[in-house]
Amino acid sequence: IAACITEFSEYGYTGSSTNRMIRNAGISKGSLFQYFRNKEELYFYVLDCVIQELTEYLEPGSKALPEELFDRIIKYAELEFSWYIRNPEKGRLIIDASAGKDTAVCQKVEERYRLKGQDIYEDFNTRISPQEDMDFSSLQHDYVKSLSDYMELLKSGILTGEKGR
Repeated sequence: IAACITEFSEYGYTGSSTNRMIRNAGISKGSLFQYFRNKEELYFYVLDCVIQELTEYLEPGSKALPEELFDRIIKYAELEFSWYIRNPEKGRLIIDASAGKDTAVCQKVEERYRLKGQDIYEDFNTRISPQEDMDFSSLQHDYVKSLSDYMELLKSGILTGEKGR
């Protein structure tokens, strides 16, 4: 599975090769396809595993998020980015899966995970492209700063609106 994560995160779904995966994993093609009917089924299995790992990482931290909405969003972003920083290959895999580069597979990803319109990072994900040297630490800093600034603007607008009532 580790070889598949590396392959999919490096080359995306379309550019990935099951031949490279089996060579890097040191297994035969028959062994791989004993468990998976095709590359797409393997891709979704790997993506499921990675998303499950992210979800399990986020669960405990999500329970400790602040109650105030804006602080909650910022802290959640920091929490999620901390996982991406620790798991850059897996992060690239998730970003690539939701970036829409392979239209047919992207549509299946959206259907499977209901990403469209529900992910607060949707716009953010479409503005970046996964790359081997992606620095999630820098992305976290920039994104959380932008998000914090935006939340402060929203907060001040809401508070100003409330004062005017």
